[in-house]
Amino acid sequence: MGWKEVDNKTKTKIDSQFVSCTEKWEMDYIKKVIKEEFPNISDTKIDQAIKECCSKVAGNHPRTKFMQCLQSKLG
Repeated sequence: MGWKEVDNKTKTKIDSQFVSCTEKWEMDYIKKVIKEEFPNISDTKIDQAIKECCSKVAGNHPRTKFMQCLQSKLG
């Protein structure tokens, strides 16, 4: 599992191509997958990257752009 796995996550709802930063469960899921794949990245760094990407990616947070933002922040 890795970035592609997070990026390809599908939901049963119609907004499967978007990330909802207001949905705690979705942010928790993304953080959990990152921690499992990259345990050396601190929780603080992940939380900060998520926060910055939620602010940076405009509108409905297209999943691909959001994941690209996370990748650039976390390496």
